[in-house]
Amino acid sequence: MASIVKRNGKFCVVYMVDSPDGKRRQKWQTFDTYEAAKNRRSEVEYTQTIGEFTIPDCRTVSELMSEYISLYGKTKWSISAYNANTSLIRNYIEPMLGKTKLSDITTRTLEKYYLQLLRAHLSRGKMKFG
Repeated sequence: MASIVKRNGKFCVVYMVDSPDGKRRQKWQTFDTYEAAKNRRSEVEYTQTIGEFTIPDCRTVSELMSEYISLYGKTKWSISAYNANTSLIRNYIEPMLGKTKLSDITTRTLEKYYLQLLRAHLSRGKMKFG
C-alpha cells in the first residue's frame, strides 16, 4: 500500500520496498503536483499487486535523463517542448555527462560542465555580453 504525503508544497508517494539485504524500508518519491503523485501511487499499488514491482534504479546521468523523459516528458510536455528538450539533452548533457555515475556528481562536476558549455558557446561566437 502506498500513501501520499504533502511536504514543503510538494507531494511525496511513500511505500515499502525490500532492500537487497532483505530488510523492508520506506521509499519516498517527490512530485510537483498531486495528480502526478496520485498517478505514481496507482502505478506502485498496481505493480505490487501483480508482483512485478521494480524500484527505479538510475546509475548514470543518461539513465536518469531517460527515466525523466519517460515519466514527465511524454506526459507533461507539448510535442515541440518534447522535441526541443530531448534535443538539448542529447546534444549538451549526454556527450559531457551521460556516462557519469550519479554517485560521482558533485558541485565541482557541475561547475566544470558549466564552464565547458560556456567555452563552447564563446568559441562559436554565440555569447554576447553587455
